[in-house]
Amino acid sequence: GVNIAVVSTGIDNEHPGLEGKFIAGYDAVCTDDVLCISSGQQDDGSFDPDDQNQQGTAVAAMATSTGLLPNGEQSNFTGTAPDAKLIDVKVASAIGSGSFENYILEQEFYESAMDGINWVIDNKDTAWPGAENDSYGIDIMVVPWGITSHEDGGSDGTDMFSQILDEAMLAGIVVVVAAGNNGPDNDGLSGMASSSLAITVGAIDDKNTISKDDDGIASYSSRGPRKDNNDGNPHDELKPDVVAPGTNIVQAEACHASGSCYNRMPGQDASDNGYSGRGSGTSYATPAVSGVIALMIEANPGLDPLALREILRLTSERKETLSS
Repeated sequence: GVNIAVVSTGIDNEHPGLEGKFIAGYDAVCTDDVLCISSGQQDDGSFDPDDQNQQGTAVAAMATSTGLLPNGEQSNFTGTAPDAKLIDVKVASAIGSGSFENYILEQEFYESAMDGINWVIDNKDTAWPGAENDSYGIDIMVVPWGITSHEDGGSDGTDMFSQILDEAMLAGIVVVVAAGNNGPDNDGLSGMASSSLAITVGAIDDKNTISKDDDGIASYSSRGPRKDNNDGNPHDELKPDVVAPGTNIVQAEACHASGSCYNRMPGQDASDNGYSGRGSGTSYATPAVSGVIALMIEANPGLDPLALREILRLTSERKETLSS
């Protein structure tokens, strides 16, 4: 009964581990998809975007994959919340993904990002066609990328991208956003990662061991605190809010990533794909946390986003020191 909106490069919902999870979708890019252009897609959630990159499918699976393989066998590559459903919001194409710091058409991406996030807010309580009552609306929004701040010291949380995430949290959507991959020498946190209300997630490197004793902040993970907004409250500068495993994570393979596969060609999709390759980044730690939030909502649907954030903060394991 928990819906997670993945705001990324689209999702290949035909992947065995994601089959049956699609509830609704929206394409805020609609530039490199012939079917999208020709059909004049509606904004009612009925359009199902595909992934011309890899990030969206990987993130969706890290949060919700059932771990199923194409032959129907069960693997260990399950997401944090394998019974959650997906809302597919595409804001980037094959041209760019990840941090979008070097996106070729930067302004166009900024516009599609705002469009996609506004669509999520507008559809927080939408009764999706064909969906059961417990699958209405959107409960969680995953934002696995960042926006360049273009200012010294990063953002102080008053940029329009951080503010729209604040708006989503106040509207009742739990926002989980990546801290960024600029490492220990980052110049503050970028827009969105600096949101005062959203849950900003950094990444750890667990050294591929079960023991937590050797866990440390991943070398690429951006550090806080956020730039001071001079509101007299030092606590909202304490970003990121939490860290989670984001290093060498096995990915669900999107159609595009498997080579000569084109979603819009008959008979070609991700339905025959499994789990291959590994990826690292705060964008990969973010869906793990979103799955934890989904489990928390399942346990107590009455908790609002800010209460869920505080519970997550207070129950996370505190470390005396974390190596860089």
